[in-house]
Amino acid sequence: MRVSVQIRESDRDKNNSGRNLTEVMLFENWGLPQARSAGRISDPVLLPYKGNGFLLSGIELDTGNDGTAEYRQVWLVIPVEQGGP
Repeated sequence: MRVSVQIRESDRDKNNSGRNLTEVMLFENWGLPQARSAGRISDPVLLPYKGNGFLLSGIELDTGNDGTAEYRQVWLVIPVEQGGP
């Protein structure tokens, strides 16, 4: 999917984690004035990768009826200029 990648810092006073966070968010643009969120991970880490682009790993939080679960996500990010979709 084609998305915009945004990296930001979230102050502990403005999130529910009780600590400062670095977050990476994906946004899909459907031709609307506001883009739709397509994913979010916290505590991102760049991983070694020999192809075009880079691997970005982090934790996705999923809150549901059974509480909060943490999932490790790994995203392959390929800039459009380098042959991305």
